[in-house]
Amino acid sequence: MKKIKKIISTLLIFTLALTLVTGCSKSGGSENSKKLTVTVGDSKVYLDEMMYYIFMNEYQLDQYDQMYKAYMGTSYWDMEYSEGVTMREFAKTSTMDMVVQYEILYAEAKKAGYELTAEEKETLPTNVEQFMSAITEEQLEKTGLTKEIVEDVVEKLMVTSRYIQDMIDKFEIDDAAITATVDKDELKQYNTQALFVETSTIDEEGKTVAFSDKEKADAKKKLDTVLEKAKAGDEFDKIVEGQEEIQKQDNNFVIGQGAVSEEYEKLAKGLKNDEVTDVVETADGYYIIKMVNNNSDESYKAEVDKKISEEEQKQFEAEYAKIKETYKVTINDEVWNEIVMGETTLIQAEDTSAAEGTTEESSDAAQDSDSESADDTEADETEAK
Repeated sequence: MKKIKKIISTLLIFTLALTLVTGCSKSGGSENSKKLTVTVGDSKVYLDEMMYYIFMNEYQLDQYDQMYKAYMGTSYWDMEYSEGVTMREFAKTSTMDMVVQYEILYAEAKKAGYELTAEEKETLPTNVEQFMSAITEEQLEKTGLTKEIVEDVVEKLMVTSRYIQDMIDKFEIDDAAITATVDKDELKQYNTQALFVETSTIDEEGKTVAFSDKEKADAKKKLDTVLEKAKAGDEFDKIVEGQEEIQKQDNNFVIGQGAVSEEYEKLAKGLKNDEVTDVVETADGYYIIKMVNNNSDESYKAEVDKKISEEEQKQFEAEYAKIKETYKVTINDEVWNEIVMGETTLIQAEDTSAAEGTTEESSDAAQDSDSESADDTEADETEAK
């Protein structure tokens, strides 16, 4: 029976388990329940519901933005994703694509009789509470999200994800034929452990400074003192206890893939299982290397799974494209053009001090909205395919 695998797609990346995200102190979310953003077939999605997806996307990419700023000094959001398209613009497009895809496939699921299973009904409240405890009062006010809206969206995601998986499971995919295209010998993996001491340091300007001969000799002595224990089969984790300058590493590699240096590969690849080297020198420092498994199939299996998932993705996209052709999708540009990814649900730097005093308790107070009153915004819609 074909293995169950999830689509490698933006659609399934945004999981329900969130950590705390700081809120924005601006208001105006209550108006979002009146702003029709996109119509998909007979389904109407208002901006307050869209805010769930925007929040998820912004939260994910904000993690990259923080790291990118730290290393590059510029915003990840304004980085060029492709020619003429910034990450901010790509994120906005992908958010709308994700919403449209979910709306279409949820409608198909409902037509096929899909409902929440008993197990899903049990987990739904927990998933909702996780979200509600992760979003601040300020964000709820700004976005217009309520517990009821979040519950509706989460239910939709759960049902639709199961429908998608069932679609995938029905595809005709020849796992054996795909497996046969992967060369197991080329993906032979070596699993090693190592005890390591550095022979260089980084100065204040970020430049590598090599140890003096004496410093190198002192570094080697540190490994010399534990070599006997390593040879005797002592656990490397135990050996490094109390040894602040000795690092324990788990280095798994396939020859030529760059996971470790070529020097390390040459020193390790000829070892038998459980064999331990003497103290050996590389450009990085000194090592004691232990072979854990010199014939692991982990990389081979991962590559097979990847290729099968790629075929699943290919067939899914083809099937979804056919289904999408039967739906009319209309985006309200007047509303959607106002959305700037990276600045919609996340706190801005100038708002930090104001937000520090706000509570992080979850909000269970629902904001009632009359979706039928939004018809007055539909006149400015433009059709999108």
